[in-house]
Amino acid sequence: SDEEEAQAVPPQSPPLRILFIGNSFTYGPPPFDREDKLQLNNLPRFFKLVAESLGHGVQQMEDTIGGCTLFMHMPSSNAEGCDADCALVDLPRVNGSEQCTVAAAIPKETLAPQYAPCPQLLMRQPFGPWDVVVVQEQSIVPAVRETRAIYTMPAVAQISEAYRRSAADAREQKPVVAAYMTWPYYNGSGGKCPDADRPGCFPLGNMSTLAGCGIADSLASTLASPACQAYALARGYASTLDHGADVLVPAGLAWLAARGAPPIAKACRDAIDAEYEGERDYLADISLPIRVRNPEDARWDTLLAARSLYNYLGPNSNSTYCTDGCDRDHHPSALSQYLNACVFFATLFGKSPIGAAFPDGEKVVDGMTLPALLTQDDVAAATAVEARAGAGAAPPSGESASAAMASAAAAMQRIAHDVVFRGGDGDRVWWRGQR
Repeated sequence: SDEEEAQAVPPQSPPLRILFIGNSFTYGPPPFDREDKLQLNNLPRFFKLVAESLGHGVQQMEDTIGGCTLFMHMPSSNAEGCDADCALVDLPRVNGSEQCTVAAAIPKETLAPQYAPCPQLLMRQPFGPWDVVVVQEQSIVPAVRETRAIYTMPAVAQISEAYRRSAADAREQKPVVAAYMTWPYYNGSGGKCPDADRPGCFPLGNMSTLAGCGIADSLASTLASPACQAYALARGYASTLDHGADVLVPAGLAWLAARGAPPIAKACRDAIDAEYEGERDYLADISLPIRVRNPEDARWDTLLAARSLYNYLGPNSNSTYCTDGCDRDHHPSALSQYLNACVFFATLFGKSPIGAAFPDGEKVVDGMTLPALLTQDDVAAATAVEARAGAGAAPPSGESASAAMASAAAAMQRIAHDVVFRGGDGDRVWWRGQR
């Protein structure tokens, strides 16, 4: 059946050792009203919650720098490589408080060990080489030809080689390198070039100097849609399989499925496919967009409903990532980060995430209380949707929140299952086939 184990990480008797490399899409920003930054929509912890609730132990750590590209995580990168705006970030998201920080103001030759770039530190982590190394690129960088070539592919290649070599030196099994495919902006119209509101963090200079960036923005303005951006990201991340990655984790396609799998315009496909002429198309055997078996699971299919998938900025906010003025940005909400975690579980373990635990506002993972799956506004919206669907009168508020979260979690589990196992020949379609 489609829930049987397929190609996946090797069976683990000890916990799965997994390193997440990326930025705030991975570590998850704190809720707008949590100034202490002690509660995050944190993918590594969400993944651990899902996996351990289904019987798989996990030891997870992070090499995460807010706003930066994978280029900044290469072992050869140094402190001068990232501009001051990205010289952060010691939020409490790395187990053991390893103080993974890239500081532009500190000369390379005077770096103390605790300020060393994370790759060198994490290759010496205490419980042995990694089983899985996850690579997540900055926002829409993989969707732009020039940035993909300059930043993404060299970084994936070097990171993959470095961690595999460290395992070989220790005479351990080489890690699986998993490319974490991210998602489109809320309304698909976010520009790809930095400006005063989107400075970005590009160590070789401002991305707007790249000729293809303006072309990409032009494409975004004429073919702007979540489906088109999702397809552009999918092709970009899939191409990492030719540069050191072993498996594509199709989280972005799961977001698109949750949004009702809107069609990808032919003009969009043609324009994006033209960038990959002569390259292997790892998505060729997948019918895109992927649709879920039960249409009721794709309940985030309107622009209003889709807001629940994106990070809430607080009342009276006006995001630069939306052209219609909204209170969301491009980061994942707890709900969509949970979807990402379910997709990771299904892809890496080759098993269904159906029946997994979900964050209800009380689950504590590695010392962090995870945010509840839905905000109060999301609960109200979900209850209204179920009432319109004929589910009857809304229950009392406490029951309403609990029931709405359980229902949303179950839908996300099924979406992750359908996307991973229905995208061609089971979950094997996401693997490069050789390690």
